[in-house]
Amino acid sequence: MKLYLLGIVLLSFSFSLYSQNFQPGYYINNEGKKTTCLIDNTETIINPNSFQYKLSQGDEIKEKTIREVQVFEILDSPYK
Repeated sequence: MKLYLLGIVLLSFSFSLYSQNFQPGYYINNEGKKTTCLIDNTETIINPNSFQYKLSQGDEIKEKTIREVQVFEILDSPYK
């Protein structure tokens, strides 16, 4: 039973590591200000309602909705 629980914990931990893939990018807010940041590339592929970002690797994760920005882009991404 202990091995079963340990397996579940390790599996869930690996999914949480996979779920955050921050890549260099930027967003431009509705006032026209460009902010360079790291954008989570796991949930922004097709038709997002929001995106997660952080200003640097050690910063806390923040979120913006698409209504709060004019555009956001993950650099070197096939999706723009």
